[in-house]
Amino acid sequence: MITAAWMRAIYPLIYGACLFGIWKLLDAYTPLGKKRLLAWFAIVAGWAWFLFAGGGGFGLLLFRGPWPPTNGWFALMSGLVACPLIGQLLRKWAKLEVRGWQQLCAAVLLVCVGRLALMVWPQAHSL
Repeated sequence: MITAAWMRAIYPLIYGACLFGIWKLLDAYTPLGKKRLLAWFAIVAGWAWFLFAGGGGFGLLLFRGPWPPTNGWFALMSGLVACPLIGQLLRKWAKLEVRGWQQLCAAVLLVCVGRLALMVWPQAHSL
């Protein structure tokens, strides 16, 4: 039987899979002229994720401290992974071919791992 804790851990994975599917469908069936708009939307979404998840994770680390690892580390790393600037720097300086969809998948995966970690280290109070 699936408990509520497992469902809370799986929800980000489901949302991420839906976002990934919509992104790939739009990319496949969008005319070439409108792909530029889709690229800009992806950049804005990456920066929004960076500010929301990364900033929230950093705030949790400031207010709750660094231990246990569920106190914002996963959200902070997820925000850093989703940042378009990180992907651009990896492409330019490390010569890695990092795509936006790969950054999105990694960010969603980190959030899911963080939600699963809450089952190992449950929080006494939630923010």
